Amino acid sequence: MNYKHILVTGGAGFVGSNICVRLKHIHPDSEITAFDNLYRKGSELNIPRLEKCGVTFVKGDVRDRKSLLKLKTDLIIECSAEPAVTAGVGGSPEYLIDTNLGGAINCFELARNNKADVIFLSTSRVYPYDGVYRSMYGATKLAAEHLLMEYIQTYGIGGIITRFGVIAGPWQFGRTDQGIVSHWLAGHVFDFPLSYIGYGGKGEQVRDILHIDDAVDLIVKQIGMLNTHSGITVDAGGGKMNAVTLKKLNDIVSDISGIEKPIGSVKTTRPNDVFSYVSDNRNAAKHFSWKPQKTVKDIVMDTYGWMRQHQEVLRPLYIQ
Repeated sequence: MNYKHILVTGGAGFVGSNICVRLKHIHPDSEITAFDNLYRKGSELNIPRLEKCGVTFVKGDVRDRKSLLKLKTDLIIECSAEPAVTAGVGGSPEYLIDTNLGGAINCFELARNNKADVIFLSTSRVYPYDGVYRSMYGATKLAAEHLLMEYIQTYGIGGIITRFGVIAGPWQFGRTDQGIVSHWLAGHVFDFPLSYIGYGGKGEQVRDILHIDDAVDLIVKQIGMLNTHSGITVDAGGGKMNAVTLKKLNDIVSDISGIEKPIGSVKTTRPNDVFSYVSDNRNAAKHFSWKPQKTVKDIVMDTYGWMRQHQEVLRPLYIQ
């Protein structure tokens, strides 16, 4: 790897922190910087973990272009985002737009100034859910994708875009609108109410789930192949083998945790929800020889073990 200074925006978040830890482990001589505003509740718990393995943590906000442009880097891994698909519903979209689009543009400007490359983490939500609409979240990420492609073409920087589906695993602080696996496990471990929401409240929605380790494996491959694969966009998710209904996920959680829990039912479908999504990983396999290695049971087991190990630290995040 030729990159000596790697900046991971959103580096104290779930995906960003796991990328930082892995990169520092396999490239100990490279300077890895995690840049994060700690907006996401629980992200502050990642700081000791990052610093312990030699990652530099910088508190900052991608919306603040002036501060961001002071940094020096060879490669930006853009993980910063407001990741909730319901963001902006029933309120102002200002933070969502300023972070997901404005913040991404600031990162691209940093790349232009430093002649750095960019790996951009996008989302499956860029695809319309009814043939037309895709949510404010999806729209901001898609707009950022288009702009990155223009930066690649106009300024000669290298860049790869990955549209991830549902990622899960240890160090994810899930909630009802994002991070369903850890949220569902937390409901069992910390005994707070859970409900099947939308589409009749039966838990029949389908998602494919990707282990964080598999997601990071792909990022690592992309870093090593960026010079030959710039301008490529791929989808990456659990695929058919890891596609489950929410009801089936609940069964797996109950089996692994040994906790049986009554699940409520809310029939009304939330805005921007999608009944079924399964990632098409063929381009990721073609270009990067990548495919998911871990099953849904592996994901639940690993997340449950982490949650039990850190139970007392995590409890205040879920029980007020």
